[in-house]
Amino acid sequence: GTAVRLGPPGVQVGARAARWSDVASLAAVRGRLGRSPRLRLTRTDGGVSEVPFDEIAVFPATLDSTVRAYSGGRCGVDLEQLDS
Repeated sequence: GTAVRLGPPGVQVGARAARWSDVASLAAVRGRLGRSPRLRLTRTDGGVSEVPFDEIAVFPATLDSTVRAYSGGRCGVDLEQLDS
């Protein structure tokens, strides 16, 4: 299936989708036990969905700038965990 889908209405990460107004956060999180980092969508209702960055065909910075563009600057991807 689709790992990540972005558009003017909102974002889909894995099986979960959210309108931009329902996104609490988009962030890189460390993988567990040698697994690759993951992109985590957290919705304002507490729902969470994750996909490994290995399944995303663009660079993390490109993903962040695309999220910022589609969300009108309301959201971005916190990439801090990828730096360490």
